[in-house]
Amino acid sequence: MRDGVFMLSGLFVIFYAISFFQLFSGLPLYYKQEYAMDEKGIGLLLALNGVIVFCLEMILVFNLEKKFAVRTLIITGCLLLATGYFIFNMYHGIIVLIISMVLLSLSEIFAMPFMMSYIIARADAANRGNYIGLYTIFWSIATILAPLISSHTIESFSFSTLWWILGSLSVGTSVGFGFAMRTPRAKTLHTVSSD
Repeated sequence: MRDGVFMLSGLFVIFYAISFFQLFSGLPLYYKQEYAMDEKGIGLLLALNGVIVFCLEMILVFNLEKKFAVRTLIITGCLLLATGYFIFNMYHGIIVLIISMVLLSLSEIFAMPFMMSYIIARADAANRGNYIGLYTIFWSIATILAPLISSHTIESFSFSTLWWILGSLSVGTSVGFGFAMRTPRAKTLHTVSSD
C-alpha cells in the first residue's frame, strides 16, 4: 500500500476504535465496580447506544453530509468521544452515565459512517477491496488492543486514569485526522457519489 495518507489515517482509525470499544470492555466494568450496577442495569445502558444509533443515524448522516465536510464530521465525532470519557472525572451520578452514553452514541454517528466514506473516496474501482480490507484490519487490531489497554490501566492505576487517557487519545486523534484528511469536501463527496 503506497497511499501514505491512508495508512496514516488508518493509525488514527485504530486510536479512535480503541477508545470507542471501551463501550464493551472498560465501561461495563466501571458501571459494575464504581456504581454497583447489576447486569440488567448495565444492559439497559448499553442498549441506549443501540436505540440512539438506530433512531438517529440515518437522519443525521443524510443531513450532515450535505452541510459539513467529512473531515469536520470525523473530528467532531472524536471530540464527542473525548467528552464522553472526560465527563466521568468531572461529575458523578447515574445521569452522568446516561449523558456519557449519549455522547458516545453521537460520536459513533458522526465518525464511523464518514470514516468509511473517506476510505471509499480515496480508492478507485481497482483497489477498493484492498482499502476496505485494510480498514477492516484496523478495526480488528483495535478490538484486540482495547480490552488489554483498559484492563491493564484499571489494574495498574484506576478508572480515572483510564478516562483521562482515552479522552486525551480521542483529542489527539481528532488533531491527527485534521492533519491527515486535508482532502477538500467537494472532492471527497463527489468521489463517493459518483461510484
